[in-house]
Amino acid sequence: LTISYGREIAKLVASVQAAVYGRPGCTLDPQLFSEVVDYKVTEHHQRIMLASEGMA
Repeated sequence: LTISYGREIAKLVASVQAAVYGRPGCTLDPQLFSEVVDYKVTEHHQRIMLASEGMA
């Protein structure tokens, strides 16, 4: 199993960019960054759980 952290980081940054563009003023603050990172980490863990269930 090859883990592609570069792709995961690129997807994270794209999500941060989308969140910023969706805000009035297009500004990034620490709270928004933390929210996006938390969401992506949860999404990643869910994807790993689904993949492991499929292998069982």
